[in-house]
Amino acid sequence: MNIFVACSWFLQFSFGSTTAPSFGNRATRRRSGSLILSSKREDSSPRYEASVNVVLRSIFSGLFKDKVPACATTATAKNIKFLAAGAIAGVVSRTLVSPLEVVATMNMAAIGVVEGPRDALIQLWAVEGVTGLYKGNGANCLKVAPTKGIQFVSFEFFKRQILLFKRWQNMPVVLEPIERLVAGGFVNLRANYHA
Repeated sequence: MNIFVACSWFLQFSFGSTTAPSFGNRATRRRSGSLILSSKREDSSPRYEASVNVVLRSIFSGLFKDKVPACATTATAKNIKFLAAGAIAGVVSRTLVSPLEVVATMNMAAIGVVEGPRDALIQLWAVEGVTGLYKGNGANCLKVAPTKGIQFVSFEFFKRQILLFKRWQNMPVVLEPIERLVAGGFVNLRANYHA
């Protein structure tokens, strides 16, 4: 299953469908490098399928060989892409380190002698299985996704502002590493300052 299928499943279930979409064979899904969705829903309409196709093409516009939809080139669409990229990156990183966080939490709550992380992971695996390694991951992901998404959008905003300032000063329009560091510092300053 690729990312397009997963996203279209999400979109279809988000709009109230209770049946899983069927995407046919590879020949019906691809035509000249673009994704064609063919869902077998009872309430499926050509307008719905076209809107799902536009949403997916807008989000993943860099993956298509043919013309990018006009709605994918607006500033709002770019910000939504950055927001989604930051949220996905935050969820993936939080999920990857979740077993270590569970072990750290177990060690903090332990009374008496604390085992090493390796022993705690082995014991957790033996007692609770794979689900024990990801206890509380859903709540962590709900917390991290909007935070990281907003931080990524803010980072891109501050980079653009630095580039605009450099254009205004007739300087070369290339971001130096120190300027990226400054943009990241502004993001963290903004994230930690709650007015």
